[in-house]
Amino acid sequence: RVTLIDARKPAGPDDVAVLALNEALERLKGVNPRQERVVVLRYFGGMSQEEVAEVLEVSVPTVARDWRMARMLLHDWLTEDDGT
Repeated sequence: RVTLIDARKPAGPDDVAVLALNEALERLKGVNPRQERVVVLRYFGGMSQEEVAEVLEVSVPTVARDWRMARMLLHDWLTEDDGT
């Protein structure tokens, strides 16, 4: 079952979080498109580092570095407004 968000309903905290994550991913894509792909494939695609490396045709250590850096950047961007 899929529930669609009623467009007339004001955005709730979960909706805002999803929008913030989307904006952060778009920002990451502009800074480093490969890091954005690594996040999408690992987090949303459920792929292992080895699988991502194969898809992107890079080494596993490169995927590990991209994953680490992307998580750091996303965390910073997603928390910069709340003062943490």
